[in-house]
Amino acid sequence: MTMLISGIGALMGGGGAAAGTAAAGTAATAGTTAVATTAASTGLFGTGISASSILQGVAGFASAIAGLQGANAQAEGYEMQADVADMQATDEETKGVQRAGEIKRALSKALGENAVKFAAAGQLVGEGAAEDNANALEERAADDISVDRADADARAAMLRARSAGYRRVAKRTRSAGGIGFIGNALSSFG
Repeated sequence: MTMLISGIGALMGGGGAAAGTAAAGTAATAGTTAVATTAASTGLFGTGISASSILQGVAGFASAIAGLQGANAQAEGYEMQADVADMQATDEETKGVQRAGEIKRALSKALGENAVKFAAAGQLVGEGAAEDNANALEERAADDISVDRADADARAAMLRARSAGYRRVAKRTRSAGGIGFIGNALSSFG
């Protein structure tokens, strides 16, 4: 508006005053544009932070938290697998003890049958062939028990090693998640 009045004044011969008014109006418009441009480039409250950079930082931080939670969830999965392997190892040890008990019961039954058989034949149970047969039964049972115990111990040890491996992986996953969180958080605000 000021420019229009000063332009009309210049045409009408108002000359200098109108030119001064036009120059002031133009300077005011240029000043307003400069302030608006400066405000846009320096960001909110003159800090150099814009709304888009704040949103970008919040999104980056949320992504970092999501990554950390994902790593923790994955680590918990590995820890659950470790717990299952520990339970399987304990179960294997228990089954080994049960099998040893079954072998001992079978031995007692076989020794009883051996004694009955030789007694029915009129032979003394603690001597000769009856004794040799009983000793062979006991040796076979002892061998069976030791082989089964070794197998059970080996399977339990393998399961415990698997459990330890899962726990190491879980620990590394948590550590990597924490490092990733710190890196992502710093880069989102950097």
